[in-house]
Amino acid sequence: MANAGPLRAGLLIAASTAMAAASWAAELPARTGAPAPPKARACKIDGVDGFVLAGGETCLRISGGVGVEAIVGRAPNPSPSPSK
Repeated sequence: MANAGPLRAGLLIAASTAMAAASWAAELPARTGAPAPPKARACKIDGVDGFVLAGGETCLRISGGVGVEAIVGRAPNPSPSPSK
């Protein structure tokens, strides 16, 4: 156990570094996160549901559609190359 001195010194340095990091982290303020956004109010536009924008009285309705096109069939055979 002649080499126990360097091992103990390394463990002592690691332990003191960990304790210093823990005490530094304890001094940091707690993270609370961003405040919650205000809840949207529901409204009707011509009988269709929408929502009121925050901080105003504007009623907004978002709508849309998706288009799909499909072509079904066999791929044409490549034309044979002319022989020389």
